[in-house]
Amino acid sequence: MTIDVGTALTLGYLRVTGELIAPATSVLAAANITGALTVGTVVQPDANDGAALGTAALQWSDLFLAEGGVINWDNGDATLTQAGNVVTLASASLAVEALASTGAITSSSPTAGIGYATGAGGTITQQTNKGTAVELNTITGQITMEATGSIAADTTQAFTLTNSAIAANDILILMHRSGGTLGAYILTATPAAGSAAIQVHNATAGALAEAVVIAFAVIKSVVA
Repeated sequence: MTIDVGTALTLGYLRVTGELIAPATSVLAAANITGALTVGTVVQPDANDGAALGTAALQWSDLFLAEGGVINWDNGDATLTQAGNVVTLASASLAVEALASTGAITSSSPTAGIGYATGAGGTITQQTNKGTAVELNTITGQITMEATGSIAADTTQAFTLTNSAIAANDILILMHRSGGTLGAYILTATPAAGSAAIQVHNATAGALAEAVVIAFAVIKSVVA
């Protein structure tokens, strides 16, 4: 059965088991429709933020939008727009617990780029001597080496960074950020599961006793 209402409909309750074609203006306090509901213009709540689409127990199965469809939050505060094979998030940042991509992840921003945000890093200061192991379980961070111990000329000093964020196939990027003689050291790393050996080579002709500050970042990597 199909019910086709003219120009206006106001009901306290409506139950339809077939198809309902709603008029331009329809006000329903409650409706139970087991068939199709056809709406000519818009379905809207009676007040801003006044109604939900579904409930925690009764959820819609799928959402179908036409080409160029827009999901609009708070009158443009954030929008999700589809065009062709591209979905664009505008006026907002995207925060996710984890992100897996089968294609490229790129940035066209000349200033933002791709990297870690506040909360991903940490700092640690080496104790006792320059061979003392340190522990810092963050994906990026800063290590301040012990200040008084000396590294002889053209000599490499190694220490262990214990870090649960590091896997054996990962890549560690190291940089002499500050402290000591800039350009005097060559930094390398050998990753393992849960740690990395950090090698600090004094490339000068004299011994150096400096609190070298090393910045590091872990790049997740695989071999297959």
